[in-house]
Amino acid sequence: MASGTFHIPKRQTPEQVDALFASQRSGDRIGHRIHLLLAAGGCFFAGWETSFAEWAMLPVLICFLVRMTGQHKVLEPLAFDRVVRLWLAFGTWLGVSVLWSYANGPKEWLTDVQSMRFFVLPLILWPVLDRRAWLIGALVAGIACGQISQFVHLAGIVMHTSWMPFHRMPGRISGWWDPVVGGSVLCAGLGLWLGAALYARTTRVHLIGMAGSLATVVCIALTGTRGAWIGAALLLCIAAWILVRQTRFRAAALGAVIAIVLVGGTLGISAGAYVMSVKDPAMLPGIAQRLRHGIDEVRGAGDPRGYETDTGLRLAMWKWGWAALRTHPLIGVGAGGYKPWVRAQSEEQAVALGAPAGAAPHVHSHAHSWYVHTFATLGMIGGSLLLWLIGRTFVAGIRGPVGAGWFAQGPPLALAGLACAGLFDSITVNQQTALLFFVLIGLCLPTRPHEVGGRDERRVIGVGGTS
Repeated sequence: MASGTFHIPKRQTPEQVDALFASQRSGDRIGHRIHLLLAAGGCFFAGWETSFAEWAMLPVLICFLVRMTGQHKVLEPLAFDRVVRLWLAFGTWLGVSVLWSYANGPKEWLTDVQSMRFFVLPLILWPVLDRRAWLIGALVAGIACGQISQFVHLAGIVMHTSWMPFHRMPGRISGWWDPVVGGSVLCAGLGLWLGAALYARTTRVHLIGMAGSLATVVCIALTGTRGAWIGAALLLCIAAWILVRQTRFRAAALGAVIAIVLVGGTLGISAGAYVMSVKDPAMLPGIAQRLRHGIDEVRGAGDPRGYETDTGLRLAMWKWGWAALRTHPLIGVGAGGYKPWVRAQSEEQAVALGAPAGAAPHVHSHAHSWYVHTFATLGMIGGSLLLWLIGRTFVAGIRGPVGAGWFAQGPPLALAGLACAGLFDSITVNQQTALLFFVLIGLCLPTRPHEVGGRDERRVIGVGGTS
């Protein structure tokens, strides 16, 4: 084969990765800037309503395809990225699982697979990760716009306005988000703000991060999404544990833990203040009633017809998910096969599996838990790949190159927040949370370049010129 017609990728050192990005910037300055602008716009709208999030990423994909015809060498380090390998393995297994779920329902597999149109996001964001701070900042700003929509929603209800653009169930103040999806997105947003609050180098940034965390906790409370409340509490515990492990900063860690406890306490304070501010309990039961209903529903879940409540049905769907795993332990029932498989079981089979037969006709297309649903549909292989991908990406985000900006350590904590919310929400089934998941993977890749600018950029270009 003639020389130059086939190129075998080689493992790159961090310096060589930086040099590749420097060569890209110097060789295609305008294209790189356009790509960065479009990518920042896509990350910004990732926190908006689903339609905005979906369409905003299309120009980024088009720009990526055009630019990589001449700048494809910058993709070479991805061939040796461990997170990329797990990301590809999980996506491939999900796609292959359609082969054994198609027989259960030809149309049902779309439920799990349609969100994979966002699967390419880590790839198309990669060429501009040398400006990672811009992407993270845009993501934070977009989620903040969603939080503003929540306060507009709240103001409209309190003032009994007739122009209210958001119509939700009583006690669900989620703005333009669906309450469950909004709760998951906000758990990720809390992780972004905690990154600024806990890893800040100055008191000013630390206080700004704490203020953002406080506002996000209040917004999570306003959604009335009980799964997100639990997810946020777990994320605060994870953040505290990480800081305590930082042995060089014991004093700072102690102060941060105290601050985290204070932020967590605002959940109850904001809930109580909100309930007291409501003048018409019949119109808006409020957060306290959502909490009380949740407790009552859990207590009644053991009744023969406990699945008739929201929480009871969710527990029933979890039981059916584990039943699917027990009957198909290695490969699961396939993408989209959860609901068809459950509804195909007879009452005798349900009794043998220990699953509530009466709940079978009412199960949703997913099990209302990222992990239960993944293990049920993809088996031990797919479930293990997902857990491995989340864990490896989180560690890569924490240990990778320290980025610039206030939110440099935010993406791995945001991924942890999304993972905690995933206990009660099927992240890769819902479109907006799936998009956010793949964006966060892209921001946490371990082989990502160092962020450069000004004098540092000229230094790296010099390295590229001599390599």
